[in-house]
Amino acid sequence: MAYNSKKAGEYWNKRIDQTDKTHAVLNMGYPNAVNAAYNKWESVLVFKYLGNPKNQKILDVACGVGRYTIPLAKAKAELVGIDISEQMLARCAEGLKENGLQGRVRLLKTSASEIPLETTFDNILCMELLFHLPSDVQQKVVREFARLLKKDGHVMFTTSNNERVFGAKKTPTTWEEGYYCEFMDTATTLKMFEKEGFKIEHVFSYTFSSLLLARFINFLKPLYPISTWLDWKVSRFGFMDRKLGNHFLVIAKKIR
Repeated sequence: MAYNSKKAGEYWNKRIDQTDKTHAVLNMGYPNAVNAAYNKWESVLVFKYLGNPKNQKILDVACGVGRYTIPLAKAKAELVGIDISEQMLARCAEGLKENGLQGRVRLLKTSASEIPLETTFDNILCMELLFHLPSDVQQKVVREFARLLKKDGHVMFTTSNNERVFGAKKTPTTWEEGYYCEFMDTATTLKMFEKEGFKIEHVFSYTFSSLLLARFINFLKPLYPISTWLDWKVSRFGFMDRKLGNHFLVIAKKIR
């Protein structure tokens, strides 16, 4: 079944009503401890490399329920959040209102491959999106990032990993309801960004935590803080990371 952006939006509309906010935007099938550990690994890196968000113009692509939109709004960034799902955006708006941040963020329902904006941004976030798109659509998204990002600005994005030993599939997963997911060739993705004028500055791998996930049982939960710390400190884009990590977080700088 081919990717269909309209059906994809309908799928994510339904998904937010089927589970809690964290499982809706991360992995529905993982235990709470696994999603919490992944969220911590990712968010610490994002906020470390963003620096002080105050007055930064940031585009949050696939903002979902506001996992980054809300804390960045609290930090007084100038934000636009986009998503293909109106229900995800509605939950994000609710979260902003609950935190007294209504009116601080422009939320826009749109595909990331055709963003109806002309303004430019200091930084772009794109978490948990690219592997839900086929490669031809990914290319369009990267071109939109190049168009909307200021020179010397950064895009932070996550990829999946089709080289890993445990659980990687070579063909995309598609459902009639509109769900699409593929394990990405991250090296090819990095070249895609470089072709559009980006320099890859950092690649972080979710390696040690992925080892735990491959053999997850309840008594391993206390080890996740240790594995997350190791992934912050030593996991990058080496041979072991490519064979064992299930996700990469990439920071790319626009140089032309």
